[in-house]
Amino acid sequence: MFFRNLFKRKETPFEMLKRVKPELFDTSGKTYNGGIFVDSPDSYHFLENEIELFPDANSVFLNVTDFEHSHLLPLCAFELRLIDSSWKGKGYFIYYYKSQSESISAESLVSEYGDYHVSVFNLTGDKISFAGDKSCFQHSVDELVYWDSVRNDYLKNATKAKDNLKTYLKDRKITIDQIIRQARSHPMWIQSDETPIPITNEEIYFVGQLEVNSLINEDEWIYLFYSPQKRILIQVEQWT
Repeated sequence: MFFRNLFKRKETPFEMLKRVKPELFDTSGKTYNGGIFVDSPDSYHFLENEIELFPDANSVFLNVTDFEHSHLLPLCAFELRLIDSSWKGKGYFIYYYKSQSESISAESLVSEYGDYHVSVFNLTGDKISFAGDKSCFQHSVDELVYWDSVRNDYLKNATKAKDNLKTYLKDRKITIDQIIRQARSHPMWIQSDETPIPITNEEIYFVGQLEVNSLINEDEWIYLFYSPQKRILIQVEQWT
């Protein structure tokens, strides 16, 4: 027994995390499954002609100004009716980076549905407009350097996807039906549950989630929700 204990194999970091944080490896569909995403059986899988990757800003935003060009990066677009036949308009996953600078007021980072990593977009017809405080995008010099690199990476990947979609998806090691996950199902949170809470009698529905790193080189998940009554799209960001 002494020698068995003496030469016992050390616990790996992965095993320790699984022991200390078992909720991260829960396969019930409520949480992220240890870095390996498995869609729920009831989730909807998009077909190639049902998702538009890197849509042009003019087809996404109601008004295209320097703000949209500078701060909002459309990752993909799809018809909301694919999630619910009674819904009209399009859904979008938008990547953005709000300033973390201390000079930005806390109020500008908070929406009525959550804190700085929750954003609201008004839906008018098939197009959207940012409904938050735009002052939260006043980046510092260092943040601008970072954001410029993100935008450059975005543009490179957008060009690759439009030149040859199959090659782009192969290079990203993803299939078209793995871009939007858990559609028509429930969110699989990589952190705690942050489902937006209605502030009135409105109903808020989960649309789907997207791993940003599947399309560009940023480690983040975006969770998309929709309020048919208010015609708003709500994005919640979580980081791995």
